[in-house]
Amino acid sequence: MQNLISNMVELSKISAGIIEKKIEEVNVNLVIKQSCEQLKKLAEIEDVEIIIRSLNSPKIKTDLNSFRRIINNLLQNAIENTKDKKVYIEAEREYVDIYNKTDLKEEELIFLFERYKSSKKGFGLGLSIVKELCKILDIKLETFIVGGYIHFKIWLK
Repeated sequence: MQNLISNMVELSKISAGIIEKKIEEVNVNLVIKQSCEQLKKLAEIEDVEIIIRSLNSPKIKTDLNSFRRIINNLLQNAIENTKDKKVYIEAEREYVDIYNKTDLKEEELIFLFERYKSSKKGFGLGLSIVKELCKILDIKLETFIVGGYIHFKIWLK
């Protein structure tokens, strides 16, 4: 319940434009490692293995807290929704790709980022926050399904 309230407050602030951006150099690989560590307990509870395929991303100029929230929310969503108990992360020079096995159909992707509609387990607030933060930080986010895997690909500048 506390997490739900926190997400609702954060989404309200983001939607109202009440968010402070502190642009700094961010180590993408370190953020990914920290997010994996932070969500390790959830992954254990869900019996999900987090597989880091690569950590080759450069440092980027962005807001650390917002970028961390984007990675955390995408990773948490993948952990909670994977169909084969595995979540994959590829961090390359131009992008970060977080993906997992899904039973979603391509036509269902349009609802993923809508609050209160997207998740069978939650309220869809985490992905709504991701969408809004990506807009604020001018980060391109692509979502697509290939071979039964849903990909959330963040393009780095």
